[in-house]
Amino acid sequence: MKNAGYSLKSDFVCILRVFSVKRMKLWFCIILMNAGILFGSAFTASAMDYIAGVKGGYFIWDAWLNDAGFDSKKGDGALYGPVFSAMVTDDLSLSVAGLFGKQSTDWKSEEVRGSNNVNGSNSFHVKRYDLDTAFNYSFTGNFKIFGGYKYQYEKIKFIQVKFSSDTNTGDINEGESETSDIDLVNHGPALGLGFSSFLGEKFFFTANLSFLYMWGKMDIDRTADKYRDSPDQPEHESSEKNGVKMRIHGINFEPSIGASMGEGMPIFTIGIRFQWSRVHFENKEELEIRKEYLNDYLYGVFVSVLYPF
Repeated sequence: MKNAGYSLKSDFVCILRVFSVKRMKLWFCIILMNAGILFGSAFTASAMDYIAGVKGGYFIWDAWLNDAGFDSKKGDGALYGPVFSAMVTDDLSLSVAGLFGKQSTDWKSEEVRGSNNVNGSNSFHVKRYDLDTAFNYSFTGNFKIFGGYKYQYEKIKFIQVKFSSDTNTGDINEGESETSDIDLVNHGPALGLGFSSFLGEKFFFTANLSFLYMWGKMDIDRTADKYRDSPDQPEHESSEKNGVKMRIHGINFEPSIGASMGEGMPIFTIGIRFQWSRVHFENKEELEIRKEYLNDYLYGVFVSVLYPF
C-alpha cells in the first residue's frame, strides 16, 4: 500500500504563509512537496500506480515546555492532513505526507508564599505543521526500509496570569500577566523500517518505526506586566531571543490495521502514533534551562481513508 492525500485549500494557504514568513529556500520547499513518508505497507504496491487520501486523528502533546520550567500541562487537539504516494518501480515509491492542526490546554495553579496565597491561570496554544518525506524500498514481501526528510514548524503562545492575596484579609497585593510567543522551525533526515502482513483476504497489519534527527532555531518574544502598588501603573517588561539554535533526535512508531474493500475500492485504516523526542538547546544557560535534554511526547489515535487510482 502507498500513502494517500487530499487537498484543503485553506490549510495549504496556511502552509505557504509559513514558508513565506520563515523564508524557506526554494530547493527545500521542492523536496518537501515531492516526497513523503509512505503510509501503510508495500504489499499492494505492485497493483497500483498512485494512492491518495486523508489521515486524521486526536493527539496529546506532552510538551518539552514542562522540562524547560514552564510548568505546563498536556495539550490535546485534532491533527489531520493529506498523504499521497506514487510508484517509481515495483519496489520503490516516492510519497508526500502532511499533518497539521491546533492543540491547546489550560489549567489553574495555587500555592502559598509566606502570608500570601498565589493563584494563577495558565494556558498554551500551539499551531503545528509537519511535512514528512521519504523514498521507500521493499526488499522482501513483508519488510521495507525508508529514508527521507522531515520539516516541522510550531507556533506556541504561552499565557500566565498570577495574583497574590493576603491570607488573612483576602486583599490582592500583587499581580502579574505574562505572554510568551515561541516560534520553532526544525528539519532533518529520518530513517526507518516497516513491516506488513495480511490478516485474511481483506485485512492487513502494518507497522513503521523511524529514527529522526533535526536541527533548527527558536524565536521567543516575551512580554510581562507586573502590578504592585497600583493596577493603573504596571511595570512593563519585554524581551526577545531570536535564532536560538536547537537539536532534536527521537523515534516515531506507527502500528495500524486496515481493510481493503477490493480492487479500485477505498482502503480504511486505524492506528496509533507515538513520537518521542529529546530537545537540546545549545545556549540553555541563557534560557535558564537546567536540563541538558528536554523530553517531548506526541501520541494519539488516527484513521485514514485511502483511494488507489
